[in-house]
Amino acid sequence: MTRKERAKKVVTMVIAMALLIFGIIGIDALQWHTQSKEATFSVANHNFKLLDEVEKQETYAPGDVIPHSVAIKNTGSGSLYVRIKAVFESSDIENVCSLDLNTTDYLYEDGFYYLTSVLPAGETSPTLFTTVTISSDATLEEGFAPDMIIYAEVVSIGTSNNYRDAWELGALASDDFSPTEEDPFA
Repeated sequence: MTRKERAKKVVTMVIAMALLIFGIIGIDALQWHTQSKEATFSVANHNFKLLDEVEKQETYAPGDVIPHSVAIKNTGSGSLYVRIKAVFESSDIENVCSLDLNTTDYLYEDGFYYLTSVLPAGETSPTLFTTVTISSDATLEEGFAPDMIIYAEVVSIGTSNNYRDAWELGALASDDFSPTEEDPFA
């Protein structure tokens, strides 16, 4: 085999290896899923379903309390840590609406509500909130609707001892932890 043929073989092998590595990275990147409406997703071998149930009305008025619950069902075979982002579709809606947040089971940090306990396989998380309330002194434009964007992510518990480790948030400075970012619904 000539030197030129060997060089050609080496270049071909390097290109094949690069394609293989980039293919593995691409497939691995596709395994990380999130969701924003009721749907079933697969994260590695963990599945979850976002339960976003809202009683839509034809019209809304100041003082209305609209049933709207958000939770996560672990439909996979392993335990998970959960975080949920819940935002109103616009600042106009956010200025006149509030949520009855579950601050017992969830902590707000870094733009997300973190479920502070593990969600075992087959179980449903406590609800993040159950109602949206329109301020009684709100002035609503015709066609107003308190629409929200609900986004959820899960990670396997792996070797993590708590949700902070699982989401790489770092250790608590003290028991009197207060997040650096203010909860927009508090």
